Amino acid sequence: MRDRLDEQLDSDRLYGSQCDEDADTWRRGDLTTHAGEEELLDEFTETAWLRGYVELLDRIDEQAELGGILNRHYPASRHLCLRYARLLVEEGEREAAITVAEYGTVAFSGSDTVGLCEFLVDQYEETDADAFRDTIIGLFVERTDWPYFERLKAATPDDEREHVVDTIVNRLDSQWDADTIIEIYLREDRIEDAFETVTNAHDLDLFEAYIDQLGAHDPAAYFDAYRREIKKAATDASRRKYYRQIAEHLQTIQTLGRDRRFENLAVAVRVPSPRPQGAIGESE
Repeated sequence: MRDRLDEQLDSDRLYGSQCDEDADTWRRGDLTTHAGEEELLDEFTETAWLRGYVELLDRIDEQAELGGILNRHYPASRHLCLRYARLLVEEGEREAAITVAEYGTVAFSGSDTVGLCEFLVDQYEETDADAFRDTIIGLFVERTDWPYFERLKAATPDDEREHVVDTIVNRLDSQWDADTIIEIYLREDRIEDAFETVTNAHDLDLFEAYIDQLGAHDPAAYFDAYRREIKKAATDASRRKYYRQIAEHLQTIQTLGRDRRFENLAVAVRVPSPRPQGAIGESE
């Protein structure tokens, strides 16, 4: 089987002279190939054979043979890339492992490289603070998994935390990721920033979601911003289900008090009082 694999996945044929088989000669930045993933293998079945063979060698603990196969063919897929990087770490070749994983994140950037990025985070944490920070921020921005955020916080000195948080926020989309940005600010006790994000988002659902946590910070300003969005939605509403939603938001905003201004709002959107079963125009 190995002969068949080596024939079909010959490194010189697939990668040219850029693929050096001697791991001891690697240096950071040496591993480069211009081939895309789809160009590295002739057939999908060949990739399956290779992965199956690697799994077999893993199970029978043939480390020397495993290392040789992975050394020749790791550019074939992100899975082999990650497996080889892990093997190199086990053998004390951390620098080469980082190089392999970095290559994989670039070569397979159009596919799922989370495993490779997480591997790099683990390696960078002890060796390269800037790369650790940038990589884990990238993971959080892509996946919004809060354990990444908490790990980054734990590794960040107090005097750098505000800058790191601002870096994350700047990499998020202020419209599509507004809820994530608000949650970050709340976790960091940056209430004013969270408040401004809600009131500037022009999103009724966000006003409703955070009224309990942020409404008391400045009830008048929250009411005014929420009121503007309700009036705008009422102007644009054309179907009964939207009328119901507006009535529900009126119920929510009423919890801020400000009775006279609330009554004016209810009149302005033609809802005499917020009723669970009521809606604009339903009684007409």
